[in-house]
Amino acid sequence: AGVTLDRTNKEWIANLGDEPRHYNYPIHFSRAFFFTQSLASSLFMLVAAFYNRNYGLVCRLADTCVSDVELSPEEKQIYELLKAVDDDHHPDSHACRLKITIATEGSRSVMPIFWNITEQCYRYVQKVNRISAACRLTVDEELYMLSQSSTGKFDLLANRLQFLKALKKIEEGGDPGATITLKNRPVMKCPKIVNFDDIRDDSILKIDDLLEKAKEFVT
Repeated sequence: AGVTLDRTNKEWIANLGDEPRHYNYPIHFSRAFFFTQSLASSLFMLVAAFYNRNYGLVCRLADTCVSDVELSPEEKQIYELLKAVDDDHHPDSHACRLKITIATEGSRSVMPIFWNITEQCYRYVQKVNRISAACRLTVDEELYMLSQSSTGKFDLLANRLQFLKALKKIEEGGDPGATITLKNRPVMKCPKIVNFDDIRDDSILKIDDLLEKAKEFVT
C-alpha cells in the first residue's frame, strides 16, 4: 500500500507557521547518504520511512530525532504520526519502536511513546530470528529494554534476560562454561485437524476394478 499526502489539511498547514511547506535533504556527493537540516525534517523522514516499511532507515534515523525542549507545533504533529504505525507487526517494526524508545529516553517529558514497552520486547524476542541485521538491537540495548519491561510476567522475557546477562559476562571475561537456569515454557500441543486430503484414494489406479466398473457402465 502506498502513502497519499493530504496537502489541504488546514490545521497541519497552520502549525507550519512561516516555515517552508517542504523539507530539503542534501545528498552527499558519494550518493551514499543524505543530511537532515532540522529536527522536523528528521522526524518527517523517519515517519515516512516507517510508513513505507523502510525499517533500516528508521533505525538509522532514530538517534537524530531527539529534543530536550518542548516540541514546536510542526515537530509535534509529525512525531504524533507514529501512533498510526501501531498496527504494523513486521518483525523489524518492533525493533524500530524499541530503537525510538531508547533514543528518546532522555526526552520522555516532551516525546512520549505510543506503545507498551513490555509488549514490544515480547514481540521482539518472539521474532528475533526474523529481525534483519540492520535493525537488531545490541546486547546492551536489549538488556536495557528488558530491564524496563515486566520480565517477571513472561518466561520468554525472563529467559532472554538471563541469556543476555550470561553472554555479557562472557564478553567481559567470565567463564564461558557457566550454566544458567531457564524457566520452562509450556509446549503447546498441535490440534488434530481432520482433512479430506488425509485419505489416500488410489482406487483409480486399480486397473481390474476400473475395468469391471466400465463393463457395468456399458451394460
